[in-house]
Amino acid sequence: MTLSDTLDDIKANREAAKEKVIRHIFINIDDKDKRKELFKKLKNDSVWVNDPYLRRLMRKYWKHGINHTFNQIVLEPGSYKCFSYHGKNYIEVISLKRGKRIAIPVGTNYSITGQIRLILREGQVEIHYTINNTDERVCGSEEIGIDKGYTEAFVDSEGDFYGKELGEVLSKESDSLKKKYQRRNKIKAVLNKVEQKNPKKAKRIIKHNLGRKKLNRRKQRHQAKVKTIVFTAVNRVVDKAKTIVCEDLTKTFKSKSYGKNANRRLSGWVKGLMASAIDIVASRRGSRVVQVNAAYTSQICSKCGCFGKRTGDTFHCASGCGAVMIAPLNAAVNVLARLYDNELHRWLPFTKVKQILLERYRRPDETAHPEVQLQLQKLSTESELS
Repeated sequence: MTLSDTLDDIKANREAAKEKVIRHIFINIDDKDKRKELFKKLKNDSVWVNDPYLRRLMRKYWKHGINHTFNQIVLEPGSYKCFSYHGKNYIEVISLKRGKRIAIPVGTNYSITGQIRLILREGQVEIHYTINNTDERVCGSEEIGIDKGYTEAFVDSEGDFYGKELGEVLSKESDSLKKKYQRRNKIKAVLNKVEQKNPKKAKRIIKHNLGRKKLNRRKQRHQAKVKTIVFTAVNRVVDKAKTIVCEDLTKTFKSKSYGKNANRRLSGWVKGLMASAIDIVASRRGSRVVQVNAAYTSQICSKCGCFGKRTGDTFHCASGCGAVMIAPLNAAVNVLARLYDNELHRWLPFTKVKQILLERYRRPDETAHPEVQLQLQKLSTESELS
């Protein structure tokens, strides 16, 4: 790790802590002027350290990380040289012996420039370097709300589904690993019995039956497949969306238990990858990402605004209009409606969100309903343009 890498990591860690402090302030301070003053101080690192309240919050949320890096080295441009020999490309790097360099074959024709990172993994050397990764494809022109899912990657507010094979791929891999580790646990039990009596046999079991090479290769193939599904889905969303409205996909939620098998499958869910894919693709193609407060978006009816019941992929508005809808589609429409909902801001606690939603449903005013809010917003936009 270089000094610049360490400083960048510290800065990223500090900014992540500031995000949590902002959420804390929104939840616990109702005075808007006080909030504004604290947010202004928080932007300047030389100012918030002198504020006792902000300093206390930063101590609470700014956790000091531990670096476990042991298998990589960073090289500056003067520490390596690229060359070709007999039609093959090589990179020559410095070694511990003076005057001698190590030639590493490279499996790409792309020119390697700038700072590089060498990672030793399972007897192979990986070369990581930056490239100019631009995307000339333009984004769409619509405002679209999306709801993340397990069966499919995303569902948008217009009823389109993206990454339909995601759930099948995740479930198949989870079930396969379950059987694999059950068999490995039986072998481990045999190993524990013979480890003291027969060390040679124990060594053979570890080498031939409990290795990690095949498992690691399988894990890499699975991760690459899932990444392709997610990024393809996000690109299809951006094809028609200028503004993407979504919930904070990195936030953790406390939820009920769904049973061993369901919990095991959900543990392999890739919502963190979904969040990074949305940010990466949107920044490359010029689309805007807006995160909203998604509390109860999957539990209220997008037509009448009352609370309903979600069972699997079906939503039933039992106590209101009686509509039966596709649950992810209903949630995506509600997410889009939050874009212009100033009352339900992003950091509002879910308990207050529920109170506001119940008050709106009791109101006779139809503008409280999410679907009508969208229609009124479109009408106001059209009138402004005309």
